[in-house]
Amino acid sequence: MSAPFPIIVAGIGNPLLRDDTAGLHALAAVEKRAAGMDGVVFKQLFCGGFDLLGELVSFSRAFIIDCLCDGRTKPGEYRRFSISSDDYRAGRERPLAASHGIDLATVLLAGARCGYPMPDPVVIYGIGASDVCVFDEQPSPAVSGAIERVADRIFSDLSHLAIIRDGRK
Repeated sequence: MSAPFPIIVAGIGNPLLRDDTAGLHALAAVEKRAAGMDGVVFKQLFCGGFDLLGELVSFSRAFIIDCLCDGRTKPGEYRRFSISSDDYRAGRERPLAASHGIDLATVLLAGARCGYPMPDPVVIYGIGASDVCVFDEQPSPAVSGAIERVADRIFSDLSHLAIIRDGRK
């Protein structure tokens, strides 16, 4: 990759399961806003857990969008949290834990211990979901309402990084 500050924005989901499409739809909305932004790669991912390792290697930062079924986040709400290398090396953060077989912090730690350059930090945007078992290519109305808000937040975060990278701050 030729960009001096490569960032990956990844939307995770199953395109055929109603609210599990949230990450994919939000990714499309962010990509539309950020078209032409240097040093940013947008990628749909249909995997989770250990399969993420190969997708994240060599990026300086990662923004991950996925649905969130944590029992605390209501459908249509979203949570933003990040994991730094200090966090996952110390075992402090465990977001996206159970639903993908292995939690994200463990994936990042495994990559780092194998000597792979891993993104630092990884910022996760979890969109509260209620229905991830019904076959439907569109999210529920509540989740649909969160997609534009999440896309706006991610675009704002990316824009802030572009200002820092370009020396305008």
